[in-house]
Amino acid sequence: MVVGSKQNMQEAIVLSEAVQSGIHRIVRALGAEVIEIVVRGNRHEPVIEVFVDNETGVTIALCQEITQAVLDLLEAEAVPGNYRLTVSSPGVDRPLQFPWQYRKHVGRTVLLTLIDGTQRKGRIVAVDDAKLTLKDQRSKQEETIAFETIESGIIQIEFV
Repeated sequence: MVVGSKQNMQEAIVLSEAVQSGIHRIVRALGAEVIEIVVRGNRHEPVIEVFVDNETGVTIALCQEITQAVLDLLEAEAVPGNYRLTVSSPGVDRPLQFPWQYRKHVGRTVLLTLIDGTQRKGRIVAVDDAKLTLKDQRSKQEETIAFETIESGIIQIEFV
């Protein structure tokens, strides 16, 4: 996904399909997945943000390695402008997209929005490639939910 700010939409740079595909290939080759590519700012001061994740956790070293490879790609593809590139993990405020991301968070609380518009909140008890099991914190009941029925899931920050 490529996004520009509303006020600068006319002037925002746009990354070509070739550049976006190249970023995805680089990130996969280095053992991660692209969660989102965001381009904001304007043509004179663009900011390119690449959010990545993997099953074992995103390290500073991995971000540095991806950053260098993406910078090389941007230079080779002659992306214009004096841009700033940021590579990082998506953080807890970004929705989970892949079953393996849920697996990383077994034991944590998640807020799910299902495609029918209903929401479920509970502790992730188990995850496989097709479904997850949530334990409702109030009722202590467990519910199995197929990934195909989930619109989005966001890990909830818990203060102890």
